Amino acid sequence: MRTFFFCCVFFLSSPVFGQESFRAFTGRISGDRVRVRVGADLNSYVVREVNKDDVLLVVGEEKEFWAVAPAKDLRCYVYRTYLLDGTVEASRVNVRLKPALDAPILAVLQMGEKVFGEIDADHPKWYAISPPHQVQFYVNKQYLGFLGDAEAFSEIHAKKQRAESDLFSAYAELEKALNGSQNVAENETLSRELLPFFQQFVEQHAEFPCLQEKAREGIAILKKRFSLMEVLVSASTPENPVPVKTPALPAKPNLIAKNSLEKTSPRFFPSVQGWDAVEEHLFSHWKKEHDDAGMQQYYEQQKLDAEWIEGFIEKYHADLCNKPGDFVLKKNHQPVAFLYSTAVDLSTSEGKSVQVLVAPRPNHHFAFPAYYVLEMR
Repeated sequence: MRTFFFCCVFFLSSPVFGQESFRAFTGRISGDRVRVRVGADLNSYVVREVNKDDVLLVVGEEKEFWAVAPAKDLRCYVYRTYLLDGTVEASRVNVRLKPALDAPILAVLQMGEKVFGEIDADHPKWYAISPPHQVQFYVNKQYLGFLGDAEAFSEIHAKKQRAESDLFSAYAELEKALNGSQNVAENETLSRELLPFFQQFVEQHAEFPCLQEKAREGIAILKKRFSLMEVLVSASTPENPVPVKTPALPAKPNLIAKNSLEKTSPRFFPSVQGWDAVEEHLFSHWKKEHDDAGMQQYYEQQKLDAEWIEGFIEKYHADLCNKPGDFVLKKNHQPVAFLYSTAVDLSTSEGKSVQVLVAPRPNHHFAFPAYYVLEMR
């Protein structure tokens, strides 16, 4: 399944889907791992999970659920037998979430309707199309609040993407300052350049509390660093310099997705002891509640909760303590996740567009979620 964030530019005005009194609006998620479903009930298929600060376009309501628009880059699937030159050749043709006959049905097309898309490269019996106008998903109302009107959605979503990218870059520089080999003066200059950025970021991004909190963590780290430097520099002399030991990142909640694995994750440099050791540690913690299970059962369980995401793989070259992965997954030239794997050789796909089946892993307070790759295609 192709990954997607729930954002699009559809349904920007009222009425929506026959709801005469409803006016679409931009909503913000207030919890972590909030489920987005195909239907407006708790038994409906879970399309994916979203987290705090994620922005969705709300296009309707049904009982205790808000209806949200799909992503503009979402692809739905129609069996090719029922299409001829982009025209539906049968009555009541199902549009499905995945290219499989048992996948959830998102909409039904009638004879003569036009569809726009292409043959799916991995599943040539299926035609991948943009979501029909009637496709919508559902989120429990208690986790989705008002952020702005519908017309502001595109601007707000773009602003959040830029903010995440800027914060990612700033934290990369901060990590270099904390773990690099520069002298005191060079590190202090870099840190003092970052402090105004974090302070301005907090002032300008009130609509994204989680990103604000991450910027405040950066401020706290830098201030602690300044205090330490002042003491050490005052005690240093040319004949007897005092070495600087930089402060470690504080143990704070995960910015993007709070993950219970953070509490049990090993704290060492992956390039020294390897990802095998990380996986062994996580498996040993899981095994405490699964006495007779082995590593194979552990990964089978991981696959039950895994999801397919896609993007371009790039090597993550920073040599940092507790880095969340060896690779970065990018979409639309923006980083969206860190990746590592002991099951798949990710280096063979560097610079390529891939789909990966992933399970969540600790991101060690970096700006984007981290995943273990179970499969790749």
